[in-house]
Amino acid sequence: MRRIIGIMMTIIMTLGCISISGQSAVYAAEIIPVYLNGEQIVYDSNDAQPQIFSSRTYVPIRKTAESLGLTIDWNSKTETLTFTRDGVTIAHTMRSDIVYVNGEPVRFDTKSINKNNRTLMPVRMLAESIGADVQWDDVNRCVNITTTTPEVMSVSSSSTVVSSGSEITLTAVASSATKLKFVDSDTKETLAEVTESTEGTDGNRTFKCNITPQNSTNDSIIKTYYVYPGNDSGYIESLDKCGKVSVMISSGATTTESTTETTTDNDDDNDSLGVQGSYKSDHLIKIKLNDTNFDLDDYAELTIRTDDSVNRVKVTNSFGDRNAIASDYDESDDGEREFEVKTKLTKKGTVKLYVTLSTEDGGYEDIEQTIVVKVTDPDDDSDTDYGDLEIIDIVPADEDVYEGEDVKVYVYTSTDIVEVSVYDDDDNRLDSSAFTTQKYSNKYKWTLTFEMESDDTEKFRVIAYDKDDNETEDTFKIDGQSYSESSLVLLSVNQKTKNVEEDGDCKLEIRTTRSAEKVVVKTKGGSELGTATDGSSSGGQKEFSLTIQVGDADDEYVAYAYDEDDNSDSKKFTLDVYEVEDPEILDIDVSDSTVDEGDEVEVTVYTNKAVERVWIEDSAGDRVGKRVSSPDDEDDNEYIWELSFNADDTGSRVSYNVIAEGEDSDNYDEYDFTLRVVED
Repeated sequence: MRRIIGIMMTIIMTLGCISISGQSAVYAAEIIPVYLNGEQIVYDSNDAQPQIFSSRTYVPIRKTAESLGLTIDWNSKTETLTFTRDGVTIAHTMRSDIVYVNGEPVRFDTKSINKNNRTLMPVRMLAESIGADVQWDDVNRCVNITTTTPEVMSVSSSSTVVSSGSEITLTAVASSATKLKFVDSDTKETLAEVTESTEGTDGNRTFKCNITPQNSTNDSIIKTYYVYPGNDSGYIESLDKCGKVSVMISSGATTTESTTETTTDNDDDNDSLGVQGSYKSDHLIKIKLNDTNFDLDDYAELTIRTDDSVNRVKVTNSFGDRNAIASDYDESDDGEREFEVKTKLTKKGTVKLYVTLSTEDGGYEDIEQTIVVKVTDPDDDSDTDYGDLEIIDIVPADEDVYEGEDVKVYVYTSTDIVEVSVYDDDDNRLDSSAFTTQKYSNKYKWTLTFEMESDDTEKFRVIAYDKDDNETEDTFKIDGQSYSESSLVLLSVNQKTKNVEEDGDCKLEIRTTRSAEKVVVKTKGGSELGTATDGSSSGGQKEFSLTIQVGDADDEYVAYAYDEDDNSDSKKFTLDVYEVEDPEILDIDVSDSTVDEGDEVEVTVYTNKAVERVWIEDSAGDRVGKRVSSPDDEDDNEYIWELSFNADDTGSRVSYNVIAEGEDSDNYDEYDFTLRVVED
């Protein structure tokens, strides 16, 4: 009996264990929250969730990668994932413990896995490959990812003007970088890769690079050097993270130190760069300027040394931004005071800075010290003078073009061109246009579209005509590709909405092979803009339609095609976005600064070519004289307008305002001037 009871108890206990085990199997695995820079990454409810396997936290690949700003490509044949971001390429083959970062293998202690038809990777394998820091919080049972993208904070040169063959030192300060790459912006040649640095108290590192600029021409040239930050994951070759500095290279000229301490004999009307004339204030001892040539939105930094009677200094500028005032100073043993002032340069061109001193017993002085600097916009070539009948550039909109699909090509020409055409190598005309896509002040942009009839490299010819049928030509090549209809391929992205403006809606037609189940369009940074799942089939292809909201004219986008197994193919693309160039008044000339009441005043206005209408208003905002809609003359990249009005108001300083309006009435520039109007 005892034996039977023992057997029965064993059976009962065994069944109990099975029941408990079976019950625990239906419980959901522990979901591990993942935070990126303090914000939780939210995974789709129908997707896999971050969880622990073999004492390691695994995460769904796609959502995590997109949150980290990575673009994903999947090769189903080799089961290889490729991630890209900011010049870093990461390759990983499924069920491997190796990740290749820019071609260099990095081994981890765990492998990627496939659970319930979902691909999961160890969170460290994905995040640490781009240099992010990963920490496990055992108390809250969560993962914290912190990204530290290297960035160049500033770049300076020991000399801004140097003779050809003379050595200079470039000094760059960077955050979160372990190395810097110095590159010639013209030739793209890497001049040096520097790993040695000194670390400041703020954690930023300072790198130095010695270079010897060369100039084989007889004229002075300006060279720009880019500095790219890097870490163990490679270099970040993006303009928003890099730094740059420009140097003028002359033939045997005396170098000028980048810290300008000039007290020239020039008058204030002489626009040579630096401090103008001798110091006017008896209280001013010296002015140091960190440079005389700046990029737009840079800061001019002034060190102003005065005697001990000055309690504050003020720096204003010629384009009317807010004043920069400093009242803090360091005082030396001999009683001299040193003020540090920074002022942002928000308008390009020749800019005048005015330094005014305030004394303890008399307030601000009536006299001011003038400093002249040059401000340029590195992203704007509107100052470039192109010749007549010139093809400036030919840019294919897509690097990957499949046989049978449309090719879009952008052609940039001088402003005297009235028509452009494209021909194949057999001299067949493929497309022609007499309508510009965009008019800039110094160039035109044209869009040509034609079918790629080959899967080989083909040569094409662009011919541009002026109004007298004079012509010029240039050539370009396109690499055609073939594809298998059974493979997942994103063939093309076609813009259906023409003349879309910034922030407007644009309809897209996306063509894929028949295995695609949905398409998604995202910004280059990974933000989703639209999804389409209702593709229409035709032969071995599918066509999806969706509408997105576009951003700026130069934005890039990525289209993804997914099959039923979540495999993907992608294509980068840009859109023809109508960008209105801002109208700008370059200068004005007034016939006389002092007139009698009722006299006619003649005003010559110089503008860029984005201006459509010009007129003059009085201080009350009422228009005086005629509104002019056609320029009287043009010279290179500017319009010249002749206006006149009668000076009816009297006073020692009567204010008027020149208004220059573009195509849109909300887009205008203005320029104020004053007259002395004497009562008749």
